[in-house]
Amino acid sequence: MDLRVIGARAKEAASYLNNLGVNEKNEGLRQAAKALIDGEEDILTANQEDVIRAAQNGMSPALIDRLELTPDRLEAMADGLLKIAELQTRSAKYFP
Repeated sequence: MDLRVIGARAKEAASYLNNLGVNEKNEGLRQAAKALIDGEEDILTANQEDVIRAAQNGMSPALIDRLELTPDRLEAMADGLLKIAELQTRSAKYFP
């Protein structure tokens, strides 16, 4: 896919997301967290393919470490999304 197409789609998505309310955004964050946990096996399998390709293409070990996902890293990502949703819920009480 062309980077210009990706950029245009991202811009459209950003515009759409800016118009959502706090509840809708939080639900999206919760669903994204659930998708990370539910899709763990597929995500880790695809990531290992990426890590192998990166090593074959000469990527530095430090960058490969940053690229590589583990169950703990996926769980931390999901937890981070849930924490953001909680923060937004709390802040909405004070800044509607």
